[in-house]
Amino acid sequence: EGVLPLMEELARFDPESARRIHPNNIPRVIRAIEIYRTSGITMTEQLKRSRAVPSPYRSCVIGLDYQNRRTLYDRIDRRVDDMIKSGLPEEAKRIFEADGAQTARQAIGYKELFPYFQGNCTLDEAVEKIKRETRRYAKRQLTWFRRDGEIRWIMADGLSFSQIAGQAVQIVSKELGREAQ
Repeated sequence: EGVLPLMEELARFDPESARRIHPNNIPRVIRAIEIYRTSGITMTEQLKRSRAVPSPYRSCVIGLDYQNRRTLYDRIDRRVDDMIKSGLPEEAKRIFEADGAQTARQAIGYKELFPYFQGNCTLDEAVEKIKRETRRYAKRQLTWFRRDGEIRWIMADGLSFSQIAGQAVQIVSKELGREAQ
């Protein structure tokens, strides 16, 4: 029952993917099986093939962060407040009442409003939960992206959009210049 038969099936033809993919990540497990069933090539083999040939594209990844975490969290809180004023509760209510839409039902901002629609919390409590979950998500994203040594970070504390854009242009120019040499 559940994911165990899927993991066993995947392990039969692609044991490396079965080890690499967490069993709770059911969409990736299913995708690995689909790849093999439709192409006859395992996900592991496809990954090896895609890494064997260098990418023809040059990339420069720029990340924005704040040295003062409170600044980031205040911006998140203001953005959530703006979304609430712009109709997020009404939008979430349509998702709540719709059949299907399972993926949308899991999105931050929707799922926290469902207890409000059911009368299990106030709108203010739901909004505070949206803010908290969004801050947690931002923290997880930053943790994830900081592991990538290729990302060039801009600390956005106190910077205007124009200043951020200017720094980004400098970074891209420097990176493209380095690759041309």
